[in-house]
Amino acid sequence: MTLEPFLQELYRLFDLKMQQEAKLYCMGILKGIYRYEEDSRSEFKDWASDVPGESFGYILREWGKNSNNKEKKEMTDFIKKEFPAWSEWAINQM
Repeated sequence: MTLEPFLQELYRLFDLKMQQEAKLYCMGILKGIYRYEEDSRSEFKDWASDVPGESFGYILREWGKNSNNKEKKEMTDFIKKEFPAWSEWAINQM
């Protein structure tokens, strides 16, 4: 998985009990995935069209396993604002 180094960094932040930093880092990962889905002109995007959504959901679920209700509310608000087309589906991934 191309996102593996980012996922490992997210786990490292959780291990260090850096919840705020983990939340912000996760937001950045999600923005990158969404931006790729929306803006990429890569030929590879057509070969695996479901990968961005699956990756987005996986990262969000992994983050959600280590997050409290307040952090999840903040993430929900972020998702609604930044990814309106994916928000209903994405929020159900947490």
